[in-house]
Amino acid sequence: MGMGGWVTGDSVGATRDATRRVLKHTGVLPDIDTVPGQATRWTRIDGANAYLFAPFDGYFERRFMLGESIEAGQLAGLMHQLSRPALEPEPVYFQSSGTLYAHGLVGHVRAGQNLAVLVQDVARP
Repeated sequence: MGMGGWVTGDSVGATRDATRRVLKHTGVLPDIDTVPGQATRWTRIDGANAYLFAPFDGYFERRFMLGESIEAGQLAGLMHQLSRPALEPEPVYFQSSGTLYAHGLVGHVRAGQNLAVLVQDVARP
């Protein structure tokens, strides 16, 4: 229902709507009112630059939201070195443009850990 166990009003609503459509489509509740689903959005992960990785061990302070439109060079967040709290956080930038498809759920990350994934819209295959 929600990514990583997180539940929001939007995720609850989407889950309820989808469940109602399945129950109607399969004939379990043929007369139930439903809300039409969204049109399928075709996307692809466009190469290695679509992935954002932690540059070192530390705490990642995210500056983006799932589904957000991202531009290459946009600030993704700040990396904090937990072992050296007096140091200024290091900015981390997106290397490509796209829509934020997925992101990590924990703040404490290891070097090389995936922080985010971008997708590009494509024509229907």
